[in-house]
Amino acid sequence: MRIRKLLSNNAAAVMDEYGREKIVTGKGVAYGRMVGEPPNSDRIEKVFSLSTDDLRLRFEELLTELPIDQIRAVEQIVDMVKAGLGREVSESLYIALADHLNQALSNYVKGLRVPNGLLIDVVRFYPDEYRLGVQALGVIHANTGIDLPMDEAGFIALHIVNAETGSGSGIQRASFVAEVIAGVLEIIRIELGIDIAEDSPVHSRLINHLRYFANRIQDSEDFSSAKEDLDLLRVVSATYGAAYRCAQSITQYIEDKYGCHVGGEELLYLTIHVQHTMQEKEVKDHG
Repeated sequence: MRIRKLLSNNAAAVMDEYGREKIVTGKGVAYGRMVGEPPNSDRIEKVFSLSTDDLRLRFEELLTELPIDQIRAVEQIVDMVKAGLGREVSESLYIALADHLNQALSNYVKGLRVPNGLLIDVVRFYPDEYRLGVQALGVIHANTGIDLPMDEAGFIALHIVNAETGSGSGIQRASFVAEVIAGVLEIIRIELGIDIAEDSPVHSRLINHLRYFANRIQDSEDFSSAKEDLDLLRVVSATYGAAYRCAQSITQYIEDKYGCHVGGEELLYLTIHVQHTMQEKEVKDHG
């Protein structure tokens, strides 16, 4: 492994023995070294293999500016997010968090507080990501000694959401998704008189489906209306009439507001999810 570019005493762009470009970080990993020499291998804490030149170059740029405590915080947060979600997230999360954390800490030092207008929606619709955002504040404090406000937990959660979708559109996308979910829940509340308990498994499953649904709407994906879906939909609509009519109202709302035609497959899924919420309410009412 040889240094290709010195980024700071704590970071370097390197070329491994197979000619692959990587980034290494760690306190003093490049201290006293020169281009063409190996980094201080005993000080390497993390090795990054970013998949695209754009991501790698942007990360290199950030690492020339960040102190080691911020670099460590970002690394620990991303590792925590992967473990907490139980799945991989986009490599862009390293860049997004590094950039955001640097700015957030700068604002804190200057006495500036940036309110998060989406915080309530983040807590409501992205509970897992928000929980990780709160934990991230603890990681930041442990590395920097700074207690950032809870608004920042919401911002970090939005970056996590963005890394899950791989959309690259950040807060704007999350705001759209929250808007779609809120609209659908309001239709269910008005038509069926149901306020779904936010701590229930039914609510969690519905929200997860609606997040996926909203992302498809924003990405202008085609919704399927395969014959087998329509055949099953006819059976389901006859069996669960009220849920089907509510799902029809939802799809009409989506078409009117966003100009997106929802196919039979999605109408079927919505009907089933709405039926589950109705069944949960019946169980509670008779419990």
